[in-house]
Amino acid sequence: MNIQRMISLAPSITETIFVLGYGDKLVGVTEFCNWPPDAKLIDKIGGFSTPDIKR
Repeated sequence: MNIQRMISLAPSITETIFVLGYGDKLVGVTEFCNWPPDAKLIDKIGGFSTPDIKR
């Protein structure tokens, strides 16, 4: 796969993306994504049902 950027809309998805080795491709996560610790450093886009589309 040629993934350049991704956004995760759930903490479980964020964790899975990091486990698969694609954490460096994440450019946005929900305000609830706090694991692994590197997820806290990624821009927050809101929640699952309330994402900020402009971000």
